Amino acid sequence: MGETEKLLLNPKIINVGAKHFYEFLKAQGADVVHVEWKPPAGGDKETAKLLDKLKNL
Repeated sequence: MGETEKLLLNPKIINVGAKHFYEFLKAQGADVVHVEWKPPAGGDKETAKLLDKLKNL
């Protein structure tokens, strides 16, 4: 059995951000892990650009 077939038979899920989605999948018996993540600068593009400039100093 190839790797693709193995993955389709027993999918592994990485949930990023929305914890309620993780909880729903877990309740369904899915093999899932949750990663707490938020966009840099709260999603504000201008602030994110300024932070990127600071990283390059």
